[in-house]
Amino acid sequence: MMADISINEERNRFFQTLSDCLTTCSEYDVLAHVDESHRHEVLRKHGPSLGICDCSIPMFYRASLGTPTEDLLEIVLLYLLLITPNVTTFWNCRRRRVLSGQISSDRELWLTRLILRTHPRSNETIFHRQWVMRTYYAKSVNTLSMELELCDQIADAYRLHYGLWDYRRFLVDEIGPTAFEKELIRLGGWLSSHPTDASGWTYLAQLLERAVRCSLPRCKELVVERLSHVSSLLQSYPERECLWMFIRTALCLLKQLDRDSATDFVANQTEIFPTEARPIIAELVKVHRQFKSMESYFDWAFEHGLTRFPRVQMSWTELLRLRHLFWLGRDFLLSRKDRNVP
Repeated sequence: MMADISINEERNRFFQTLSDCLTTCSEYDVLAHVDESHRHEVLRKHGPSLGICDCSIPMFYRASLGTPTEDLLEIVLLYLLLITPNVTTFWNCRRRRVLSGQISSDRELWLTRLILRTHPRSNETIFHRQWVMRTYYAKSVNTLSMELELCDQIADAYRLHYGLWDYRRFLVDEIGPTAFEKELIRLGGWLSSHPTDASGWTYLAQLLERAVRCSLPRCKELVVERLSHVSSLLQSYPERECLWMFIRTALCLLKQLDRDSATDFVANQTEIFPTEARPIIAELVKVHRQFKSMESYFDWAFEHGLTRFPRVQMSWTELLRLRHLFWLGRDFLLSRKDRNVP
């Protein structure tokens, strides 16, 4: 009996201390338990940073799981999420409490930002933040715009975060076309620092497509700028397939806006395609109907002296170049009329 009282008192002290620490906390981490001395602290605060010893998990986390979620104190529910932020049940409970007015939407923004600093890959945290933004801030353009800065920070911490890029699409769609150009400029800078992030290039391609559909002013100029940017990056990262995929999307958009400009851009891509590019494209224009597969195209290119190695010996970079040339000759430079297709 006395032991139970002592445990409950210790538990209450822990959660009260945690609550006090979090009032001025902007980052936290769960630390490995290494100190067995009498000076050991389960919670250690240093400025705006908070360390939570993992010895708290058997003492408080597991014990808290025995309580029905709806009966948990707010600080206990918050602690559970700090330790394991990808538990949907905990977030659903918080949503119900937000909707009932027990927790403010501003507190949820604070909590999700805090968790994402430590767990940037947590999709459940991103989903909850998106729910809060959609439910309470969808009409606040300033708030939505500031979220894009947070997206940059999270993307810096964790690459290829699909949930984060989906959240970013949601924000841009909510803000509307007025966000497109600023987002394109912002993203251009981000991709210069993260040139191999496939998710970022996919997002940029979709953003350009939205801009073209909305007839954004300077649309053609923006597409050309992105094409020039990716062309320069391909000189340093020719092995990155995401760059080749993006340049195809951007070329199609430029062709949609101005066919002559797109054709001229391809003709001047000497930095990507050396001297063999034009003869390959010229031959592809003549014989575009004969290839039933990419493999037959590679074999044909080798037989005609357009590549140095047969297909099985080609480097990944050479394969990517040839695939792009094949696309240019078959799908981009020729229209149906050019091909004499009925």
